[in-house]
Amino acid sequence: NGCPDMIFMKNGRVVWMEFKAAAGRLSVQQQLRIAELRAHGIEVHVVNEAAVGRAILDGQEDLL
Repeated sequence: NGCPDMIFMKNGRVVWMEFKAAAGRLSVQQQLRIAELRAHGIEVHVVNEAAVGRAILDGQEDLL
């Protein structure tokens, strides 16, 4: 169905994340679903490292 792998909730913030290996690619269905979610104002990230996901959840995206 193309939905991201995980949904996280922290301090009233809801974040969807799709995890990919370093060389991983989104399928067409995933690309469409992520675009659809973002069009509805949903925060979605594609990450390839756990540390990046943690930084996003900690509100440190600007440090990436």
